[in-house]
Amino acid sequence: MVKLRDHALSFVELAKVINVKPNAVLHEGGKRIVIITDGHVRLGILVDALIGKEEIVIKSFTCHFSKVNGISGASILADGDIALILDPSVIIRESRPGTL
Repeated sequence: MVKLRDHALSFVELAKVINVKPNAVLHEGGKRIVIITDGHVRLGILVDALIGKEEIVIKSFTCHFSKVNGISGASILADGDIALILDPSVIIRESRPGTL
C-alpha cells in the first residue's frame, strides 16, 4: 500500500496479474505506478515504464488470445509496434487477496 492524497491505495505488480516475467531493468528515481479504476475500486499497478500518450483504435483479440488475463485487445501504433490494451476491471478483480 501507498498513501496518496491522504488515502491508502493498494497496488499490485502488473507482471504478476498478467502472468509475465517483469522487466529486469531497474529504473532510476523509483517505481512507476499507474492508477486505474473500475468505477468503484481504485488500484495502483506497478509498471516497468511509461512510454507516452497516443490516440488508438483497439482491435479485439482472436479466439487464440481471448483468454489472456488482464488484456482486452491490442492496437498497432504508428511506428508498427503493437500495444496491448489493459482491462482495468480484470486487473482489479485478479489483484484481490487469494487470486494471485
